[in-house]
Amino acid sequence: MKITPDFILLPLKLGGSLKYVPLPITEKKQYTFAVKFVIKLIRDKNRIIKIKTIAETLISAISGKGQSIDKKMLDYGTAMQNRHLIRFFK
Repeated sequence: MKITPDFILLPLKLGGSLKYVPLPITEKKQYTFAVKFVIKLIRDKNRIIKIKTIAETLISAISGKGQSIDKKMLDYGTAMQNRHLIRFFK
């Protein structure tokens, strides 16, 4: 629950640069994206998943620390900077 995102960042090309526009998502998609965040963090370069890595990542997400929370906060910061661009998707 702590790593579920409240919105998704969709790319939009404006004036030759790529901006990410935040759009709200449903509760079902929030869980889907949270699982995707965790899976991307767990996989290593050879796409092999280790049990120890899974446990460490899930425990850090539950305690509110680690890479998964950092990813959520990074997305939140980007969304707050680009929230004025929502008008392009309505």
